[in-house]
Amino acid sequence: MKNIDECFVVLGHLMSATGELSNESKRRVLKLVECIKDKENQLIFFCGWDYRNDSNIKLAKALSDFFIKQKPSAHKIILLESSRDTVGDAVLLKYYFENHIAEKKINVITSNYHIDRSQRIFDFVFYQNDILMHAAKIEFNKENDIHEYKSLEAFEETFKDINPGDIDAIYERLISSHPYYNGKIHARLD
Repeated sequence: MKNIDECFVVLGHLMSATGELSNESKRRVLKLVECIKDKENQLIFFCGWDYRNDSNIKLAKALSDFFIKQKPSAHKIILLESSRDTVGDAVLLKYYFENHIAEKKINVITSNYHIDRSQRIFDFVFYQNDILMHAAKIEFNKENDIHEYKSLEAFEETFKDINPGDIDAIYERLISSHPYYNGKIHARLD
């Protein structure tokens, strides 16, 4: 594969127990298809863990499977199956795959209501990279706006005294202070 100066990251949303993606997750993948319609051999990351107790399917795999049905041409696909939310998507992507994405432009695909928070998180984690957001259109929902506001406040409070781009400190704070990764809500990530 020739050297490509960008990569694509699809943030997961929801799926059924059988791995059927929610409409919002499908829209995110279809937005990726639109973004790469004239490109081949792209580096693509799909994010999401096995969050359902009634399924052993990981969201990243379900996203990838749906993508392959839409756009079967050759691409380099990497599954980030340990991330549990947007903060984890960004932090674990950089922590585990920094050698794949150093100096690349990172195209993040998510939903329109989620763009601002995702931008703040990815800019903080990938301080040296150019981050470009791509929005899948989702109908306005006031609950989404409230959730985004509260989640951004929690993110800023959790990482307030850490320098942008300091991945070791950011990762350590994720696994020690974020309830999705420190064992308070879900199993501790080590």
